[in-house]
Amino acid sequence: MAIASLVNVLNPELVVIGGGFGEAFDLLVGPIREVVARDGLAPARDLGRIVQAELGDDAGVIGAGLVGLELLEGRDVALKR
Repeated sequence: MAIASLVNVLNPELVVIGGGFGEAFDLLVGPIREVVARDGLAPARDLGRIVQAELGDDAGVIGAGLVGLELLEGRDVALKR
């Protein structure tokens, strides 16, 4: 239901399921689609895709490493102080 609510508010083209939920993606994707179809508002409920995160549990570590690398290289990163 949370995903359906977010779809209604944000109208995304893509929903990525990751973390612990990503590990159970095959079990969750069917019910997620059903709830979005039932509770979603048009046109948001007809979102493009619901996919499993490709990086799995490593996504946070990889993202943190990239931010650190950008800071070391003096790039302007999304994290502003």
